[in-house]
Amino acid sequence: MSRSTYLPIEQTGMFRTFEPLADRVWTEVLRWTCFTRDTAGKQPVREIDSACAILVERYGGAADADSPRFFITARGFAIGSVRWMHRVHRRSLIEPGEALRISAELKAASKALNKLIAYRRQRTDERTVREVFAADPPSDHPSLDTPPHTPGTESQTAVTQPADSPSHSTQGRPS
Repeated sequence: MSRSTYLPIEQTGMFRTFEPLADRVWTEVLRWTCFTRDTAGKQPVREIDSACAILVERYGGAADADSPRFFITARGFAIGSVRWMHRVHRRSLIEPGEALRISAELKAASKALNKLIAYRRQRTDERTVREVFAADPPSDHPSLDTPPHTPGTESQTAVTQPADSPSHSTQGRPS
């Protein structure tokens, strides 16, 4: 990605979905009673805020091979947010229509995040050098000509020792 085509995460549609959702959930949770905020309100707020924070922190590392891992974590927070929206909806803490809208937008943003993860993985794969074992190895390589050792096949292979070499058998030794 060249500098001229770099688009800050804050200008992407995906981030523009996450950020307002975080604010909407925050606004909804502020209306709840203290007990409800402490028990069920903190989690969806933390989940969405964490997804936003991870996106901003990790997006700038265009050459960073770990970026997909962080984006996967952000996607996990987004999916957790959807779960919390379902939970607060079942507890009648948020209007059903609003809960469904927030969940649908979170799912759409997660799909956009999936595309970003796939793109970053592809870029990482393109820059990764891998050694590939040749399909037809050279026949003069000694380790490639000998069959691999299979455990339990020792009795099938006869080993002969020269007559003048000492025997390693246990015969004749005192017990």
